[in-house]
Amino acid sequence: MGGIVYHANYLRFMERARSDLLRLIGIDQRAAFENGTGVYIVAGVDIRYRASARLDDDLLIETRPLSIRAASVTLQQTIRHGNRLIVEAEVRVGFTMLDGRPQRQPRDWVSRFSALQDKALLAGRGL
Repeated sequence: MGGIVYHANYLRFMERARSDLLRLIGIDQRAAFENGTGVYIVAGVDIRYRASARLDDDLLIETRPLSIRAASVTLQQTIRHGNRLIVEAEVRVGFTMLDGRPQRQPRDWVSRFSALQDKALLAGRGL
């Protein structure tokens, strides 16, 4: 209504960005599900709406790891329209077996998240 993006749609946008990020760093969620390795589930979201996006705005979703634990990753996600901050969130995803029981992430995946976190820290320092 009124040309404003519905608040729940931001969660969908962030979900898509997280899936794209996993694909970009070489984590194959579909294969992990199909071979029984496990799946990521959203365990918590702390979201702050700072401004409203309008329908048809080009939005940029940035995602970076904040903390990496044995069975979970906390990600910072921001949504911007140009220089304007629309939404900021911290999303904690847990890695679980297919029956929902928590389990350790594959070590290679933890390494991939750690490498991404290191790059984000260097970029934040202007290096």
